[in-house]
Amino acid sequence: MKKFFIKNRKGQRLALLIQKHPKQKGLAFVAHGLGGYKEQQHIRMFADAFFECSYTVIRFDATNAFGESSGNYENATSTNYYNDLEDVIKWSKSKNGLSNPFVLPGTALAE
Repeated sequence: MKKFFIKNRKGQRLALLIQKHPKQKGLAFVAHGLGGYKEQQHIRMFADAFFECSYTVIRFDATNAFGESSGNYENATSTNYYNDLEDVIKWSKSKNGLSNPFVLPGTALAE
């Protein structure tokens, strides 16, 4: 598993974890809910399940959450989370080996 830091559209730092599967069938983006972070047990469980099915998995901390990304929780909104997700997807498209098809499992916005 590799950790990356990228910038979102606002120039804020986003923390990503990438589990690259050697026989990749697809790509899965696993996003936490509002107030969560990428290492939560249920987020890891989603990631592990997709990895076992030959998906490369990207987990990330949205900005204004409790993880390693920039921002403060009092500024968290579902719109910010969505924009961060879009920015992570856009970033992945620019990288070799991280391509479509991709899946996005659902989680609750509030935890």
